[in-house]
Amino acid sequence: MNIKNVSKTKIAFLVLLLHLAYAALFANFMFITGLLEVPCNRDGIYVVFATISIALLCFFPFATTGINATSVAFQIFALRKNESKVKNIVMMAIAIFYEIAVTIFIICFWQHTMGV
Repeated sequence: MNIKNVSKTKIAFLVLLLHLAYAALFANFMFITGLLEVPCNRDGIYVVFATISIALLCFFPFATTGINATSVAFQIFALRKNESKVKNIVMMAIAIFYEIAVTIFIICFWQHTMGV
């Protein structure tokens, strides 16, 4: 398959699916961390998986912003090439709504985590 033949709309949709990949990666590391907590007595390899899980949680808003920005950029390119306006506008609305929801979630999460 030639990369030049792939529509910008399809690329924008595939980029939006990276949110699911990031969530699955975070869930897998958290699951492994949970499995290792008791056998490792919160030591050794457990610390490695816990650190990766916490890092993924901390970088979640940055990853979301990057993924959404990339997707919106491809949607704008698709709209300039006169590809499906309905699909691109719906995906753009989803990306913007998701960015707002994640921002609100992260603000509330860190406020409650720090006890503010």
